[in-house]
Amino acid sequence: MNIHVLARDASSWMNSRPAYWKRVALWAALLAVSLVVGFLVCIQCDGGFYLDEADKILHGEVALRDFRNPPIPPLTSYILAGWFKLFGVNTTTLSLGIAALFFAISLVVAHITKQLTANLLFASVHALYFLIGIAPLWPSFSHHWFNLFFLLLAASALISAFSRQGGVIGF
Repeated sequence: MNIHVLARDASSWMNSRPAYWKRVALWAALLAVSLVVGFLVCIQCDGGFYLDEADKILHGEVALRDFRNPPIPPLTSYILAGWFKLFGVNTTTLSLGIAALFFAISLVVAHITKQLTANLLFASVHALYFLIGIAPLWPSFSHHWFNLFFLLLAASALISAFSRQGGVIGF
């Protein structure tokens, strides 16, 4: 079977289904891959200082007053502490946190690609590439992932603003 035949078949399937079910299928696939990648990444996870800071916050200490880890923004520790407060402190919770963060980033990647190309198939491919090709390269519950997530949200907002005003988007 030829790669062009597979691409044509996938494209015709995506174009023949109602938009709602296409999005549901994309979200389900991204969630499943995010869970697998999150758990696999957490096996080799290196981020004990994030866990230590989150634990200190859960015990009433305040970041930058009671403890300080210079290269790490305190918001990461507070987000992780909130996650642990909601779901408990254990490695499974950390794996689910990484999976949730990867899932959120992949959704934003898919949304940006959909905004730029108007093609859900390309959006799916880019989101899956992030999950399979990029996410495992930094195996940690890290502030870098939060920075990427918020940067992509800002980029998506800018793309939406320019496209509503009829501006030209090009790189």
